[in-house]
Amino acid sequence: MRRATFSEMNFRRTDISMQELMPDFIKEFAVYLANDRHLAKSTIWLTCMHLKGVVGRAHDNGKIQRNVFAQFHISPKCKERTFLTKEELKAVMAHEFEDANLAFVRDLFVFMNFTALSFVDLKELTTDNIIEVNGDKWIMGKRYKTGIPYQVKLLEVPLQIIERYSNFPKDNPKSNSSHPAPP
Repeated sequence: MRRATFSEMNFRRTDISMQELMPDFIKEFAVYLANDRHLAKSTIWLTCMHLKGVVGRAHDNGKIQRNVFAQFHISPKCKERTFLTKEELKAVMAHEFEDANLAFVRDLFVFMNFTALSFVDLKELTTDNIIEVNGDKWIMGKRYKTGIPYQVKLLEVPLQIIERYSNFPKDNPKSNSSHPAPP
């Protein structure tokens, strides 16, 4: 059995003109998303913000006379992010994968955890970025997204990962290797 949409339930039709929208429409729509569709608060917020944006653009472009949702405010109430515990990270590091690609992805993940590099920064990393200062190895570079310089001292675990892939073939666009290029 097909579930009735919001406009079918409230207006007895599948579509509604923007000219017919009233200020309570978006509030009732948010209640419908929560109660009938059982969506999470962050999904409800995102959906309502999309609708509010479409109506705002229609008003700005002269398609409708007034933005009936201009005074509508809703907060996303996002979940607090959680982090891996020391024990969870150790379990990830100790896990043995039969598939070399999965082991490689695990190593990239662990490397990013120990260096705080983003995936795109790790992707741009080369051996030219690794320098030795007073006997310690450091990664020096610029963040891909912001261009802000960074310096990261390499601890034992990332050094072991680098060593593990030191003889790994370099990424070659013409190669049909099933393995990605290492850090």
